[in-house]
Amino acid sequence: MSRRTLTDRQWAIIGPLVPGKEGDRGRTGADNRLFLDAILWLARGASPWRDLPPELG
Repeated sequence: MSRRTLTDRQWAIIGPLVPGKEGDRGRTGADNRLFLDAILWLARGASPWRDLPPELG
């Protein structure tokens, strides 16, 4: 079951703006989309990090 918050279309617009992708200076993010999905999931439900589902990291 997918827990994605962002659609593929939304990610196509936002993804290039997120730092930490291949070619950026510094460390590369392991999965920027998963990280952003987790933040949006937490913000939407006003949930603490400890309630984050395992699918979101």
